[in-house]
Amino acid sequence: MKKTLFFWVIIFLPKLFFAQEPNLSKFRNLHDKMEAWGDYCNKLLSLGNASEGTAYFEQLVQAGKTGINMLPADSTRQKARFALFAGVGYEYMKNYDSAVAYFQQAINW
Repeated sequence: MKKTLFFWVIIFLPKLFFAQEPNLSKFRNLHDKMEAWGDYCNKLLSLGNASEGTAYFEQLVQAGKTGINMLPADSTRQKARFALFAGVGYEYMKNYDSAVAYFQQAINW
């Protein structure tokens, strides 16, 4: 019993504390890919709030920018969503000029 419990803890514990980029090739359409990418951004935001330092927020900024770049020009709502992720990441890193720029970009979309 103890060995089985130990095995499951070793397997699943790292998944609770680390965010891995989703494998977008598993998804067939853009909507599903963007939902998975948004979940990844939310995970980074949660981990950043629960930890010290800015590593997760740096990843959040990059993930937000990547999300914006993956979308076609007419996906304004989704682009605004990922611009907010990037803006929040910059805000937590105390890079307020960039944060305001991304928040403004989100409003304009």
